Amino acid sequence: MSMMELPYKVLQKSSINQTLLEMAQTSSDWFTYFYFDTLLIPDNILNEDPFFKKLPPHKAGILRMPPNTCYDWHVDDERGWTINMLLAPAKSHCLFGSKEGQSFPFIELNYEPGYYYAFNTQVPHTVFNFEEARYLLSIQFDDPTFQPT
Repeated sequence: MSMMELPYKVLQKSSINQTLLEMAQTSSDWFTYFYFDTLLIPDNILNEDPFFKKLPPHKAGILRMPPNTCYDWHVDDERGWTINMLLAPAKSHCLFGSKEGQSFPFIELNYEPGYYYAFNTQVPHTVFNFEEARYLLSIQFDDPTFQPT
């Protein structure tokens, strides 16, 4: 990974962030998906934000990460680019790096809650979450070769 090529970009502000956060905080429909607590989001809720009408076919879910948890360095198996949005402030760090050797450079994605980010899941990344649950909307495209612009 070249440190000059960011593996993410800010797309735009969400109009449904608060609705999604309330769903995350009150739902009991969580299940485990790739080691995350996951809550599927119905299309009718996503379609309240015109942003999603511009996207190709996809699935959306909220990923919940407990306090004091690390998701180890990895690349995603079934995804290329994704769109993510942190739903509420959380003391957490999402890092990208080359993961070559014991010591390597990294960059941090400093999520601003309520904004959509395009995120290249094929660049090695990790997440550290600290004091409270972390809620993140994450989109998985049906076509894993799709790249948001």
